[in-house]
Amino acid sequence: MVNVSGDTDASTSGGGIKVSGQKGSVRVSTSGGGITIVESEGDIYGRTSGGGIKLENNRGDLDVSTSGGPIRISGYAESVKASTSGGGIDVNISGLTKKLSLSTSGGGIRARVPAGVGMDLDLHGGRVNVDEISNFRGSMKKNHVSGSINGGGIPVRMHSSGGNVSFAFN
Repeated sequence: MVNVSGDTDASTSGGGIKVSGQKGSVRVSTSGGGITIVESEGDIYGRTSGGGIKLENNRGDLDVSTSGGPIRISGYAESVKASTSGGGIDVNISGLTKKLSLSTSGGGIRARVPAGVGMDLDLHGGRVNVDEISNFRGSMKKNHVSGSINGGGIPVRMHSSGGNVSFAFN
């Protein structure tokens, strides 16, 4: 689907879904392929059991999950909720204003977020690596970081039971 105005609801059991230039909310699901959504304006809800998910430069709240592949999110995003049981998660975003919630049982998590923003961190993994943080209050251990940056604010939850967690700033 390219350059669609209005809300979109689409599903397939036999292939992937690609959306570009959507103006309105997107609700997609597939059991047989991946999901790619780029340059859309509106909230995104995506589910797949048979492939990866790729989101680029989408304005709105993002809520995606897959049981069969990795998740890649880049560009602008206000709120992100992403989970996978079959791969890693790689997030590099600007514009975060609401929340960041990432979880995987089958890989690691890497996130790059805007610097200078107040956040409440809850990071768990085999090993947790964090960029140098100023104005941090809390606890830093090898596999768990919990506390606030810049007085707290946006909730940031990153949990990996199958890999490491890396948290850095843009």
